[in-house]
Amino acid sequence: MAFMQLLGALLGWNLAAVPVVAGQSSEEVAGADRIVGIYYVIEDESGEESKIKIARDADGTYYAQVVWMKNPNLPDGTPKLDVNNPDPALRTGRADRIKIMTGLQYNAKKQEWENGKVYNPVNGKFYKSYMAFVNDTKLKVRGYLGFSMLGRTMYWNKVE
Repeated sequence: MAFMQLLGALLGWNLAAVPVVAGQSSEEVAGADRIVGIYYVIEDESGEESKIKIARDADGTYYAQVVWMKNPNLPDGTPKLDVNNPDPALRTGRADRIKIMTGLQYNAKKQEWENGKVYNPVNGKFYKSYMAFVNDTKLKVRGYLGFSMLGRTMYWNKVE
């Protein structure tokens, strides 16, 4: 790595701006970072509209977090909370700030993000998950139990 830093300095390259995840080339990281952004989501069962941010975590995996909800409050005006969370300490967290996916790893061969966990705040359960782009802006999000055949698919639309 020291050689590459020296070479980069001699050639005027800014290697610090290129994130490298252990075992991945800069091209793979760039492909993996394609998922980073804001997605508009309509939950197919409840019709709830929200925006989800996908970002890279410090360990190189990806996570998804709610950043906006069309209806963040209950009818009485109080914020919706994560009341079904299995961790009692998180049940007072606002629904419009919940981290709903963690641990997604990019598989360059499959061009998908896999081995993640998705959290369903409606029932407070965690499921295995993976994501893959259907086109430039439409992301297929699959949550499942055990085998991917036993699960549910949603589609998120990238807006930023």
